[in-house]
Amino acid sequence: MKVSDHGFFLASRNYSEKTKIIHVFSKENGVVKGLTRQKKNLYLINLDRMHFIWKCKDRNGLGFITFEVQKSSYSDSQDYIKTLIKASASELCLKFLPIWQKNEEIFEDLEDLIIFFEKLDSLSILSKYIFWEMNFLRNLGYGLNLNKCSVTGEPNAHFLSPRSGNAVCYEVGKKYENKLFKIPNFLLNNCSVINKNELAEALKISGYFFYKILNDKKLKLIFRDQILKKLSD
Repeated sequence: MKVSDHGFFLASRNYSEKTKIIHVFSKENGVVKGLTRQKKNLYLINLDRMHFIWKCKDRNGLGFITFEVQKSSYSDSQDYIKTLIKASASELCLKFLPIWQKNEEIFEDLEDLIIFFEKLDSLSILSKYIFWEMNFLRNLGYGLNLNKCSVTGEPNAHFLSPRSGNAVCYEVGKKYENKLFKIPNFLLNNCSVINKNELAEALKISGYFFYKILNDKKLKLIFRDQILKKLSD
């Protein structure tokens, strides 16, 4: 069996002295993993764009991948936050997307996100990334209702229920506010002016639902945690 596709490099780990296992998020085939030979002086970066060929006797085998990097995700304007964002997006794809399951919407959202890396500063990119996470949750089937109050139907959402993922207005939620998330303003109005506290609160909201889906306290989303730590510093 042979698969030819293009996609984004997600991660790799050593398999032997001369080979490693790599994971690629591809447009037509979802997440693909396979063995590849170690290449001297080639250092792959999260979300490098590549064309690859995967070969194996059957789809359930590990297979062997040959690839060519089409575009590196590295840029001269790269900073630590941007590096963490790329690593976090890769980590989420690995944790939540099944092997060989096509996810075209998530793939296209990732393509759109990468466009902004060379155009925007790190906090603005982080804002775009958080919206990417919200869309990621929706495409997993866990969309959050931030558009209107789930009780009154009015477009004046203020709090978010951690149990249902539905929003309520201030009047409905104020007596339960200790049990609800306060929705950061930029998530409601897509503001151009964003502060670090709002970004951190938004990451805590999406992170809560990611961990709820994982349902395993031992599993950690390492790079998201590092983004939050960096914001608090």
